[in-house]
Amino acid sequence: FPGPPSAPVNLISSVNGTSVTLEWAPPLDLGGRNDITYNAVCRRCPWALGHCETCGSGPRFVPQQTSLVRASLMVANLLAHMNYSFWIEAVNGVSDLSPEPRRAAVVNITTNQAAPSQVVVIRQERAGQTSVSLLWQEPEQPNGIILEYEIKYYEKDKEMQSYSTLKAVTTRATVSGLKPGTRYMFQVRARTSAGCGRFSQAMEVETGKP
Repeated sequence: FPGPPSAPVNLISSVNGTSVTLEWAPPLDLGGRNDITYNAVCRRCPWALGHCETCGSGPRFVPQQTSLVRASLMVANLLAHMNYSFWIEAVNGVSDLSPEPRRAAVVNITTNQAAPSQVVVIRQERAGQTSVSLLWQEPEQPNGIILEYEIKYYEKDKEMQSYSTLKAVTTRATVSGLKPGTRYMFQVRARTSAGCGRFSQAMEVETGKP
């Protein structure tokens, strides 16, 4: 008589910053069927492993969270410095009919601190003769509280000779003291207590002619 499978075995995790890769082996008892799939359950444990809550919609599961065919999974977009508990359930075609609770393998991890991701979208708000106003978006993964942004700017093709920087606490800034009728390149990066993210792609702006 077919039944639900036993729990997956040999569940291992490897943490990289704020993402984790999980791999496991199939259950020893398939329940007499071979239509096994896997579901991942994510619990976040802010205080201790005894006090966990569901992870909500923040984490991103690759390729997906339920009905996994392969015995591996990557979970990204986790919070930095946080305890998580991952449960991997094995399911077959009769699991939903069984009164028994599903059997799962469990692994507990703690994420590391990571610098913020790259600032991707940066655009010009306005350009005068001697100033340029810029606007950008917060990084997709701040991985902490953003303390400030750093704007790097230089005359086009002269980055090696000299560049200037300006700090900003919001996602917009006005860079002044520029030369009229000159092409400048602008890049922005975010800083948290863990360090600086990567600079955005350079954006070219020409100041107004006098």
